[in-house]
Amino acid sequence: MATRIAIPDDTVTEVLVRSRRRCCLCSGLQGDIEIKQGQIAHLDRDASSNRPDNLAFLCLPHHDVYDSRTSQSKGFTIDEVKIYRAELYARMQHLALKAVGSLPSLAPSADEQQEALQFHTSTHRTRSVVLSVATGPKTLEQINSEIPPSDIAWTRAIVAEPVEFGWIRRTPGLYSQFELTLNGRRMLEVLSQLPEDAKNRAWLAVWRPQDV
Repeated sequence: MATRIAIPDDTVTEVLVRSRRRCCLCSGLQGDIEIKQGQIAHLDRDASSNRPDNLAFLCLPHHDVYDSRTSQSKGFTIDEVKIYRAELYARMQHLALKAVGSLPSLAPSADEQQEALQFHTSTHRTRSVVLSVATGPKTLEQINSEIPPSDIAWTRAIVAEPVEFGWIRRTPGLYSQFELTLNGRRMLEVLSQLPEDAKNRAWLAVWRPQDV
């Protein structure tokens, strides 16, 4: 059995804030986004692995079910829970930004402004990946060397999010490198045009919720 290592406080905060104490299994399976009593689960069931990508807030019943070993019925898989978690995080972030109110009237469309604020309020690791690649194509190893704690498995998981959002991609013909997409470049341009007060309000809405 792996030695249990306390989850760092900043990592606990990240998981709680991004989930808003909603269970990703309740959300993914039943559309239930009510606040739950729950715990932070280690998705690979390794209590010593405290990377945010390996953690999810689950309600008490679903945490018990996830950690149970069954011989008959098919248990929840780690990839399944990660998909539900990604959907929940995106939904909570969208609701938080929507609550900020009307966006400033600028040349970029409301959707473009919303996307720029979504990037602005993403984790500092996600932002670091995009900003690193914005200076030129980088391999996973090069990105890993720039982003603490320089854990290649963790960095690989972090890179997956901006790829999913369409901000970066693998370089065609040079698959070992990642580069900024046209969408990613446009998103950064729009972000640079947004007033600081709009960015600050969005950040507070996402990372300083009243119910956590």
